Amino acid sequence: MMDVEYHEEYVRNARGVQLFTCVWLPAPSSAPTKALVFLCHGYGMECSDFMRACGMKLATAGYGVFGIDYEGHGKSMGARCYIHKFESLVADCDMFFKSICDMEGYRNKSRFLYGESMGGAVALLLHRKDPTFWDGAVLVAPMCKISEKVKPHPVVVTLLTQVEEIIPKWKIVPTKDVIDSAFKDPVKREKEEHAHLPGQAPAEDGAGASQDQHGCGRQSVRGIASQYICSSCFSTVERQRNSCCSTSTSSFLTCFRFHR
Repeated sequence: MMDVEYHEEYVRNARGVQLFTCVWLPAPSSAPTKALVFLCHGYGMECSDFMRACGMKLATAGYGVFGIDYEGHGKSMGARCYIHKFESLVADCDMFFKSICDMEGYRNKSRFLYGESMGGAVALLLHRKDPTFWDGAVLVAPMCKISEKVKPHPVVVTLLTQVEEIIPKWKIVPTKDVIDSAFKDPVKREKEEHAHLPGQAPAEDGAGASQDQHGCGRQSVRGIASQYICSSCFSTVERQRNSCCSTSTSSFLTCFRFHR
């Protein structure tokens, strides 16, 4: 079995927000890296833990695997799981992935995108943004279309468009917690629920990353507003623990415009 090296690093996006990145590489003693694979995780997920098996498997097979936690996700900074503009999320991935491809030793390597769920949508938009740059993509249960059953009435979209700049995080649609929907395995669900206890003040590490009392920079989605927008896409705004969940005005429109 091939040895694998794992590294973590923080980068800043164009808005000055610190984003967590990680990489799995074949050990230097192994054969040259075959190609580069870039991970796009799903909503409420992150790369270092929930995509670890994928990274390890591919790196063991000789591929260089790179992941980034979106703003507000995983160990990255930002309001937990709140996506103001989907375009910004895609731009962050584009910037980081291309910075890797431009490194000495990687410039002539083939480049592939790997996206799961909402990450599938991110991968699709990255490819559409610069189709000749990528050599291929792997999409796992990708978020490609909003369900006709849950599309909002045009009047609703028009109304919310008028007020989104004034009350972008206004709670409008009560729904159940995303953790219950995202994690079918009770063991994984329990692990995520206790990954971070709401209300605890995180400490700052040397890189400025938020760390909880266990040294984990990832805050659980449990205890934060989680709301159902469409059959595959979610967005959240902060709330008090155990209060009802709801969709914010801005996130609702961001999702709908993306799918439309």
